[in-house]
Amino acid sequence: MRKVILVCGIESEDPVNLLLDSLKSRKADCLFLNQEELADRVTLRWQLTDKGVEGFIRIGDQVVSTEQIQSVFLRMMPVEFMPEFDDQPEIAGKIRSIMHSMVHLFDLLPARIVNRRRPMMSNNSKPYQALLIKKCGFSVPSTFITNDLEALKRSDLYSESMIYKSISSTRSIVQTAELFDHQRLERLRLLPTQFQEKIEGYCIRVHVIGKSAIATRINSEATDYRYAVLENKGSALSPMEINCDLHGRCVNLAERLGLNFCGIDLMVSDDRIVCLEVNPCPGYSYYQKAADQPISDVLADYLMFRNQQ
Repeated sequence: MRKVILVCGIESEDPVNLLLDSLKSRKADCLFLNQEELADRVTLRWQLTDKGVEGFIRIGDQVVSTEQIQSVFLRMMPVEFMPEFDDQPEIAGKIRSIMHSMVHLFDLLPARIVNRRRPMMSNNSKPYQALLIKKCGFSVPSTFITNDLEALKRSDLYSESMIYKSISSTRSIVQTAELFDHQRLERLRLLPTQFQEKIEGYCIRVHVIGKSAIATRINSEATDYRYAVLENKGSALSPMEINCDLHGRCVNLAERLGLNFCGIDLMVSDDRIVCLEVNPCPGYSYYQKAADQPISDVLADYLMFRNQQ
């Protein structure tokens, strides 16, 4: 029986394109499901029977049964983040409905899914995820979460060097309090915020794929190296080798979170390694391009079961 790798996402996204290129270079039998075309070119029919999941996905003129799906790479965004459908509510509603059905299908499908919905949800609450990270033996930053300005001022963390960030999965720019407009602190009661100690050192992004771990060192004077340009600073990324202990701890963390693929953010200071967070749907293309890392190749091999782990 033909076995197919299904790549789901948006055509213009680099992580999707890099993976498709790696799969094609390996002559993998893969199909691309473009989220932007869900309403026009995709038909999904499936049901759960006493024999398991039965059904099919039609993409254009190609039809694949659920039984043929060997693995899935899932990188779709909420319809609300697709402005081209803002004035097309019927199409947006149809896309949302198909996405909803697909997510339920991939929760049940006996295939290699990168990643299933439930494990990815740990990132919806940074404090909850930090508890899971700590249970895996990593240090986490000292943290204070509040919407009470006076309580913040009384905390041990309160200083010009503390950093603040969102407590949800919504991307935010990490900044120090010294860069904060203190008038905005009065709005704190409307938006509980996470304040943390600032750790001096360098960053490591570890991409875990199955049992593989690809580490990238980031040297930057910026508080948030992803947005170093906003501080008129730069960032230098380079491949690095991590020792067996740290490799094993990162793989174990991903496994404990139920993630086949993730990006783990670490800070290395003089006396400790601190885990900041785990990204369950990492935009790995930034690290692949900046540090010449083989992330999409390893991910392609994993989806093809070349690495059976």
